[in-house]
Amino acid sequence: MKKRMLCFILALIMVLPLVLVSCNSQSEADRMKEIILGTEGDETERAYTLSLWIPTNKITIEGVTADLSELSQKDRKALQKQNPDIYEFLVRVDAVEEALNKILVSRNYYTHIDIVPVNDKFYEKSIDDRFDSMSANSNPGDMNKRGDSDEYKNDVTEEIVGNSTLYKLLYRPVDRNQLDIFLIRSYDKYVSYINSNYILPLNTLSPIEVSKDGENSITLPATNYITSTGKYYGIYKFIRQEFLNQMKFGEKEFIYALPNNHLYAENYQYILLNKDLLSKYEGVIDIENAENYSDMLAQIKAFVEFSATQTDVNGNNYQGLIAGPTDAPSYIFESKDNMFGGQLGSDKINFAYGDADFVNYVSMYKELVKNGLASSEVREGSSAAVQIVNTTSKEILNLKDDYEIITTKVPVTTRDEIFSSMFAISTFSVDFDRSMKILYLLQTDSEIRTLIQYGIEKEDYNILTLEDDKKNEYEVISLRDTAYKNAFEVMYTGNSYYTYPSDNSKIDDWDYVKNTNLDVTVGQYFPIDAYIKYKAELSDDEKAVLSNYDSVLALIVKTNALIEQMTYEEFLSFQEVYKHDILSIINRINVEIPADIELKQAYLLENQKLFDEIQAKIDEKLPEYETLNKALEEKKAKRDELTEQRDLLESDSDNYEANMEEIERLNTEINTLKQEIKELNNQINALGISALQNEQMTYQIRVTSTQKDIDDLVTELNETLPNLLIELKEASPAAYELKTSEEFAILSKLYNKSYNAIKPKE
Repeated sequence: MKKRMLCFILALIMVLPLVLVSCNSQSEADRMKEIILGTEGDETERAYTLSLWIPTNKITIEGVTADLSELSQKDRKALQKQNPDIYEFLVRVDAVEEALNKILVSRNYYTHIDIVPVNDKFYEKSIDDRFDSMSANSNPGDMNKRGDSDEYKNDVTEEIVGNSTLYKLLYRPVDRNQLDIFLIRSYDKYVSYINSNYILPLNTLSPIEVSKDGENSITLPATNYITSTGKYYGIYKFIRQEFLNQMKFGEKEFIYALPNNHLYAENYQYILLNKDLLSKYEGVIDIENAENYSDMLAQIKAFVEFSATQTDVNGNNYQGLIAGPTDAPSYIFESKDNMFGGQLGSDKINFAYGDADFVNYVSMYKELVKNGLASSEVREGSSAAVQIVNTTSKEILNLKDDYEIITTKVPVTTRDEIFSSMFAISTFSVDFDRSMKILYLLQTDSEIRTLIQYGIEKEDYNILTLEDDKKNEYEVISLRDTAYKNAFEVMYTGNSYYTYPSDNSKIDDWDYVKNTNLDVTVGQYFPIDAYIKYKAELSDDEKAVLSNYDSVLALIVKTNALIEQMTYEEFLSFQEVYKHDILSIINRINVEIPADIELKQAYLLENQKLFDEIQAKIDEKLPEYETLNKALEEKKAKRDELTEQRDLLESDSDNYEANMEEIERLNTEINTLKQEIKELNNQINALGISALQNEQMTYQIRVTSTQKDIDDLVTELNETLPNLLIELKEASPAAYELKTSEEFAILSKLYNKSYNAIKPKE
């Protein structure tokens, strides 16, 4: 932030007596320059000034604050007069910068930091404006290349001190096309900066090419910083890998930012079992080793029902179960209003009232309420057999004397919380490697973290050593009343655990936060827009649902409110109705059945037409068929008559010899008739009427069967389905309204589609 840019490097500190040289000894002066700048073949690190942008409530005007050193005397006085609070704050920022840069130089980092405090409300806009300005003048990566060029070769300034010359390494001011390290506070911004090529991936093993508005591609260098072989892989000791994994984006799973450790979530879920009642109970209570979810609920229910037969130590009846109607053990949701979610660690997502285990809990709860054995709050002077509570690991200790405590859910953080505070390196940084070094220090270095967060010791704060009840000493920050007081949120300046708690924190705050965060898991059920906005290809129906999402959510909220008020019987009815695919029934009435009837009627007409066409062919051949058939019957009759006469003559054994001549004549005539009958049969078969009649029978069967199907569909359309809809609507209006919403049906599919794409990998 200093335009005058002063810095003592380690080489100067170690040879301080030689830095001041006589003005008359030019050769000695040149030698000192070489010590500072390095000689050929033995060059020093380059000196860079990096910018660090942080939101603050101390700046009350929009836009980036001016550097005091860049203001004219007139402007400084004007600022001091018009905005004295801002002026005093910037004075303190200058002092913190100077102290910070001395530390960096003393460690031989060859780096200065320019802290850029920005109005909290306009922080994102300020960053965006800066990127717009920089991208209009240069491409991502240009400043990094420029930093390696001769233009950025180290230089020195000279100052005459008495009869000697003092040489100082020159640190250039931050360029107007430069942005190095800055804070990102949302997933949307994170993705936006990635897609714009504004932030640098931290785990690439080879250079990557990015395109800019259809122009020639831009190559950014490999940044093997936090891979398993990277220089800063140690970051995984300071930030849990589960949190870092959430930073992964795209098919190559690049990590573009480091999340700042803070308290991500702190509420556990516990089942509390009354110790006094447990001592009397002879049943099985082993919730942690239950065979399945139903078994766990059965154990709870049996224990609660047992409590109805007992009284507590004061002789009062137990209340049974104290919980909310949606406090199903182990369940997490995207939000209590939306109720899309499932069991912690599960591999599926559901609308809660379509999930069997969740429904079983709600059913059990409402049944217990019906029997007076469950409620949402403990009555004064009463004892609970079982409580299901969501609270912190601190608060639960207040109940350990009276209840056996079983943890059923660890704290669950959301994607919004994970992405609420993270530092990234801009692709417009003057030096990526040096920026990564500072980024690493913000996560791991207590001295630097404390300086940026609280200011300068004994000026902006004091360190107090206190004692707890057990005489254990601990240190806290006691803030002094300077302009730097409470300038920055602790989660916005780096790893919260690598600085002191302030004196308004309790002794175990930091340990409590650390221990809690070790248990925190990342919720599987992120807001669907985290996936949809950037990855999903949506249908027109899905786009329509998302554009009208508020109305869909309002329906779900309304349904949840109604369910909470339902009696046990009403809830069972709700579930029975919910199981029906009501949209399918309505669609069947309005679309599918009429369409099916139309198709079947067309099929019937087609087969009837084919039947009639065959009948026409039969009718055409019928006269000839009848003539031939009549002649055939006459011939058969004559054949049968002659055969009978012959058989009588042959049977007259006494006159056989006398009848031989007549018998032979009859045989000849019979054989002639047989040949004629055969020819007539051939002529009749050649007409093909029998084959036509068989084919016609197939079409007749189809016509008859199709007509029956049509009659059944008409009956279903006019009677069965409408009556079923009426019954469902009367049984549970809430379930009917929910299930008849096409938007809800689409939304349910969309949630599953989204979850399957973003669910944690094995």
